[in-house]
Amino acid sequence: MRIAIVTPLVSRVFGNRCAFVLARELARTHDVTLSVHSLSEPVADEVRRQIGGAQLDVLETVPARRDRMSRLLWWQLVRGPDRRLARRLRSLHRDSPWDAAIVFADEGHWLGEYLRSWPGAGRPVTAVCLLELLDHPFLLGYARPFAGLRALAMPALPAVHRVEAARLRAFDLRFGISGWSSTLLDYLYGIPSDGELAVYDDALFRPPSVQADGDGYIALPTASVDGGALGTVRWLADHGVRFLAYGPRPLDGIPHRGFVTDAQMVDLIGRARGTLFLFDYEALGLLPIESLACGTPVITEPRQGPYFEHRLNPQVRFATRREELLEACLQLQAHPRDPEAAAAAVESVRRYRPAAVAAALAEKVRSARRGGGPPAG
Repeated sequence: MRIAIVTPLVSRVFGNRCAFVLARELARTHDVTLSVHSLSEPVADEVRRQIGGAQLDVLETVPARRDRMSRLLWWQLVRGPDRRLARRLRSLHRDSPWDAAIVFADEGHWLGEYLRSWPGAGRPVTAVCLLELLDHPFLLGYARPFAGLRALAMPALPAVHRVEAARLRAFDLRFGISGWSSTLLDYLYGIPSDGELAVYDDALFRPPSVQADGDGYIALPTASVDGGALGTVRWLADHGVRFLAYGPRPLDGIPHRGFVTDAQMVDLIGRARGTLFLFDYEALGLLPIESLACGTPVITEPRQGPYFEHRLNPQVRFATRREELLEACLQLQAHPRDPEAAAAAVESVRRYRPAAVAAALAEKVRSARRGGGPPAG
């Protein structure tokens, strides 16, 4: 099959890794193109590396930019970028027809409507994977910056919800990035999900080949650590937790590696005795899955996507209060890595391996094509 994976706005790899891994895996047996409207020039080479045998089609390459909330909302709501992407896909379709076009982003949700309007019977099956529902910038104001502005914007929520519902129903298939997203899709929109597309890079995230286990430490990714969690981390460190942090946010008094390469990240996680994952909102929580794939147990909070995905996983410890987090961290920190527990952690995320997810997605597309596409809504 000829498949387009559409990620309209790519300014960083983080947040798009699932789409890239899925494109690479599908390209092993299908003709796959990653279709991008706006690609940040500093990450272009890394995107090409991540997608492997898939082709990359870009409308514009732009300098590095910061993804401010206002810019992201603009991309999610306006039609212009999606209209231009639809024209590009239509042009390529005339030369070699697409079998499927899959939007794997919070942006690009007008594409279902545009592609459905193509004349003739040969249009591709359209699909969308929901990462974060458009309602959440309104509903989660308590957990996000600019709570006052979000409260003032609340009267717009019913109109935004109606627009999003119509856009989602214009697609033939709708997936969640997680079971949590699929449940919310059904609950908030009355639209049943066609499955989940969470996937991790199993060629990268693996247990270390050499089991070095010196002074135990807890890996701490800082990408999701907000102001509230910052105080918790410092309290844990003051009470004996040895952290090794990485990511964009340095924390006073805590060893911090900063931005690390993929190989360095895998080594850091794979040698840790546990990973502490704190967050404000996570529909999936890819970092816990990647940690488990490295054989490293996870300590996190019992809510949202991480709890939905791992609530039955004994390699994930859930804690709410600081004292519970401290007990879990110190318990893991005090004991060397257990090879059997590491193997169990890896096995617990088997369902997220790209080969299985890509095969299930391809079968969904084939089924939709055989049936002429499921009815909208």
